[in-house]
Amino acid sequence: METWGAGAISPVAREPRSDSMAQFTLPKNSKITEGTVWPKPEGATRLREFRIYRYEPEKVANPRLDVYFVDLDDCGPMVLDGLIWIKNTVDPTLSFRRSCRTCR
Repeated sequence: METWGAGAISPVAREPRSDSMAQFTLPKNSKITEGTVWPKPEGATRLREFRIYRYEPEKVANPRLDVYFVDLDDCGPMVLDGLIWIKNTVDPTLSFRRSCRTCR
């Protein structure tokens, strides 16, 4: 099943889809806080910094920005490659949709 963001037009049906976008209610007076700054990979000489917005709706805490450093010599060139690298080598709690590789 394909999902589309609010207001997106399905390329097949050509009609607006508003039912598939995730809805979140942030805590009252919510402000983005500083999250974890993960250590740089040992021995890496070419690094890219990723600042990732993290929010867990089941917790009462405010959203946060976690900082990760990706070793470009050990990772593919795309942003998705960086996210996969982070999940596989640094933080297995990171979750994301990766449907952009489905070639649709």
